[in-house]
Amino acid sequence: RRRRRWGDLGLELLVAMVGIGAIAAGFLGFGLNEPTLDKHSAEGLSRATPSALAAVEPLFTLAVLEDPQGQPASLAILVPERDRSGGDIIFVPLGIMAEVASFGLRPLREVPSLGKDNLLAETVANMLGLNFDGVDVVTSDELTDIVTPLGVLSVELPTSVEVPRASSARSGNRRSVLRLGPGPTDVNPGDLATLFAGVAGESELDRIVRHQAIWEALLGRAARDLPAGADQAGGFSSAVGALAAGETSFHVLPVESISGGTDGSDELFRLRRTEAEELLNRIGGPTATNRITVQLLNGTGTPGLAQYVVPLLTPAGAQVTLTGNASRFDHETTLVVYGDPEDRAAAEAMRKALDVGEVVRSRGSVMLVDVMVVMGRDLAGRMSTGKPAA
Repeated sequence: RRRRRWGDLGLELLVAMVGIGAIAAGFLGFGLNEPTLDKHSAEGLSRATPSALAAVEPLFTLAVLEDPQGQPASLAILVPERDRSGGDIIFVPLGIMAEVASFGLRPLREVPSLGKDNLLAETVANMLGLNFDGVDVVTSDELTDIVTPLGVLSVELPTSVEVPRASSARSGNRRSVLRLGPGPTDVNPGDLATLFAGVAGESELDRIVRHQAIWEALLGRAARDLPAGADQAGGFSSAVGALAAGETSFHVLPVESISGGTDGSDELFRLRRTEAEELLNRIGGPTATNRITVQLLNGTGTPGLAQYVVPLLTPAGAQVTLTGNASRFDHETTLVVYGDPEDRAAAEAMRKALDVGEVVRSRGSVMLVDVMVVMGRDLAGRMSTGKPAA
């Protein structure tokens, strides 16, 4: 992310090379505005036929589907076309390790229990550099209410599964189970949330295969039977209606395993960042790949302050990669610190996003990030409402 300095001779050489490249592209028939992905990266990234509004940035909704116990069972990014005619669904493995403001590296599945309500969405947004147009947490009962008008779904289950019956799960009787699949299987709306949840011994990526089968059945039925106006209701229902109205492509956020866990339910993954950026760019997401890396240090002693600061920095092009405490808690003024002179503009952008503090240059130790923010009491004062408890 370093700027190259060109002298007069270098600039002339660059102009000449651009001219030669343009001529060569003209002869070879290459489109200069077309993305270039190798075959491996392009696999599975097919998209619905572009609409007349394809040049407009699509909508991104983060959908969190909960199991009957209120725990996240599925995390997906819903990306309907602007003209409400199909789009994309990106499944996000809950075992991805991500930097969680005030808590460090944690798997996404643990985030909802750590802090404020939107912390999971803000963690995913910071991880991907993606600003969501909406976030919808769908409880088990809400999912049942949404799907009930569509009736029983026929789901093409890839394998057989045994899940607790919805009525048994609510009553605490774990002896009554549903044996479902493989093959076409009728699933009642009340059992969908349980079917989204994990099955003992299965891997998370295997579970996502089942999630896709559920989504295919849901969208197929919604395309025929969704009540009029449901695609305009907003949130999850609106996204389902829009996706059902055209071709929808499915993707899994690219990850690599770093721990197999013990029973498949506690696997850990690392995001394959370059491939994830290619996927998001392909479907109209953020195009900037050189984000400003930021370390947040709490210099006030106010618990959980970073959780309220990360959402200010992400839209300004930041990726918060480290959070922790400063060496002391008596900082009155927030310090936005940079080391390399070329990072001063990045530091100024972060200070502008915070709307407080001062930019200073560090002439001491080597920094591991582009910008370090030592949060002071001026910033805590700005973020003084709704802080999490100590």
